[in-house]
Amino acid sequence: MKALGVGIDSVAFTDIEVCSELTTVELSGRAADRAASMGVARIVVSARVVDGPTGRVAVAEAVATSSVG
Repeated sequence: MKALGVGIDSVAFTDIEVCSELTTVELSGRAADRAASMGVARIVVSARVVDGPTGRVAVAEAVATSSVG
């Protein structure tokens, strides 16, 4: 949602699906509409597990790009 520049109420969580290889996102519904209006071609995801101060935590980053390459 942040990569699309929208708040938590603007698109449904079910409109954003992280692909099984955890590297890209498939969008549908309002999320896909928002991406199209912004010229977003794809969203690239980077996810990993790191050691935090109280144990292991998952960290993810999503970057919206305007080109497929």
